[in-house]
This record gives sequence, C-alpha cells and structure tokens, in this order.
Amino acid sequence: MSKSDVVSVVIQVGNSDDKLCQKDWHRYVHEIRRSVLLFTEDLHFDGCSRGDSQYQNACIVAGIRVSCLDKLCAELSRVGGRYRQDSVAVITGEVTFIKGLG
Repeated sequence: MSKSDVVSVVIQVGNSDDKLCQKDWHRYVHEIRRSVLLFTEDLHFDGCSRGDSQYQNACIVAGIRVSCLDKLCAELSRVGGRYRQDSVAVITGEVTFIKGLG
C-alpha cells in the first residue's frame, strides 16, 4: 500500500445534546471505534474528552485507504443512526510533514 492510497481521517462524535445516557454513550463510542478498525490498521489516535468535562466527545484519527472511505462513511452513518445521532464529523485530508530546523 503506497502513501498515495491512504488518506488521513479524523472522526469526531459527541453527546453534548445528552441524547445518550452514559451506558449508551459507551456503546456508541465502542461501535464507532470498531467501525473505524474495520477499515484501518493504521490508528494514530483514539481519545475522549476529560471525565469531568461538561461535554462528552470522542476523536479517532486513522489512515484509511481511499478505496474504503465511502464504505467507512456509510458504516459510521449506520452506527450514528442507530444511536439517534444527527451526524458524525469526518475530516479527510493529506498530511504535510514539516521538517524541523537544525
């Protein structure tokens, strides 16, 4: 797999509208994570907002094959719909590596 076959993807979900109780939020984030892992072996970051934060948010960053991006988005939409979510944020883009000086 060449670097040109992979796009960096940031997936963000939240529960600031309190539609999900804690148990459902846990299940939702778990299913989102599992969905991403179906399409990548290149997980860069997986984290959530602080436990004492007013809002519940989760973010996953991964390298996804371009050929799998539509399938990933369809899967995320399916999971989001199952948990009554209005949307799942998906940001895609090329990574630019900035070399250090010195």
